[in-house]
Amino acid sequence: MAPDSFYQFSLLPFELRCMIYLFASPPRFVHVQEHPEDCEAFEERFGTTVVQVKLHPSIAYFAHNWRDHIPWPPRPWRSYYRHHQLTLDTFGFNCPRPKHQPWESTKEVPAIPHHFLSENPDVAWEFLRTGSFYSTAPIPTLLHVTRESRQFLIDQGYELAFRTRTCGPRVWFNFKSDILYISRYYDEWPNFSVKFLLSGNRSWDIGQFDPLDLKKVRRLALQSSGDVASPSREDGVKEISAVLELFTDVEELFLEENGLYDESSGRPRSKQLNGRSLWSYTPVAEVDILSSLLGHQIIAYSTGPDHGDLRAYKEDNMGDGTRYFVEIAHKFERKLTSRRDELLRHKLRTWWRIPKVNIVYIGHQSMCETIFKWRWISWKRFQVAKEEQSRSNAAEEAQRSIDVPKRPLYHRNEDSPPSPFTERFQDDMEALQQIEYYEAQNYDYSDYYAERSFYRDWILNGTVAAPEM
Repeated sequence: MAPDSFYQFSLLPFELRCMIYLFASPPRFVHVQEHPEDCEAFEERFGTTVVQVKLHPSIAYFAHNWRDHIPWPPRPWRSYYRHHQLTLDTFGFNCPRPKHQPWESTKEVPAIPHHFLSENPDVAWEFLRTGSFYSTAPIPTLLHVTRESRQFLIDQGYELAFRTRTCGPRVWFNFKSDILYISRYYDEWPNFSVKFLLSGNRSWDIGQFDPLDLKKVRRLALQSSGDVASPSREDGVKEISAVLELFTDVEELFLEENGLYDESSGRPRSKQLNGRSLWSYTPVAEVDILSSLLGHQIIAYSTGPDHGDLRAYKEDNMGDGTRYFVEIAHKFERKLTSRRDELLRHKLRTWWRIPKVNIVYIGHQSMCETIFKWRWISWKRFQVAKEEQSRSNAAEEAQRSIDVPKRPLYHRNEDSPPSPFTERFQDDMEALQQIEYYEAQNYDYSDYYAERSFYRDWILNGTVAAPEM
């Protein structure tokens, strides 16, 4: 029987209220994005106005990424090339104010010449631009309900975080439980070629974060990073280790597969839905390879090109691929450990933690539910296709077992190849060369269809475990 009354929340024991606050504020994926100064506007301002170059001291934290690249050889074709640009020192003038020194120049952290930045505004934009971080992740509601709930969550670790070199922190984040989600950048983005100077990699831009924030992050997710765990990709460990060198103390790393795509737009559904909803994740499973085979796009790039890495794993494990993603995650952790130890042995880097690696789909709850639904649909279609394949194979075997009249030994085969010394053979060779020439002028899809046929036969002749409930 339902109670007729309920205690006022404020009359509940303090410990019980704290438990409610805690369970009502689950860990979040916090997608932190930058609102930077426009690149073209910066270059125009930098090239037409007197700008006092003041590098932020935090840039020294990224020195192991840029010290071997700055300064690179000058570009004499530029109008502001230093060879043509005189300074007051040339005429004996000295400035009474000391030059701004953001850090003491050493071999590990060399000085960055100001003239180099003036000659390379794309690099200057990376080092000097203004900007701030923001996130559309929902702020825990209890931070704005009562003073007690707000103070409790702050005591649990919630704080304003992620300052830039020109702006204070603006994102509520709990370094103990929340997961920092970082977008992938692509080669069509502004100044893509110089992104690696601070970030140390060519996929995820982390050069604008404050080093103190980077060192406090415990859980990290990287957008579209599932392919780095593929055993056939050689540079994946190098890319991720460059990220972990900056974060230093990450305990859990989420490598994201692309997940479900919308058929009309071709974009991941998780990125199309309302960004102010909570995100969730689900581990990648072997059954997901069936979706791309049977018409729906769940792409697991960590299985290698055409799922070649998964095929090799199943061959080595008697056709069982249920633990493939767990095994390659463990293998990737061992590779990260080997690379870290090698760099430490040569005294090229400082120590950083090796995190637990998870290969997952990340998105809104509805996307995860859709993935579970399509797994069952794909697996049922797979069972039907296997039955049809078995019936087809049985029919072909029965057809081959029928006796065919033998051709007499003395019967001459009219289709046998002619002698290479005959005129007919030479005509055939000329015709073949012409065919090969014209085929070379146009893309031949026969290899593609042959690969798809082999890929389909490989799946249908194997076994795939049913999806988990």
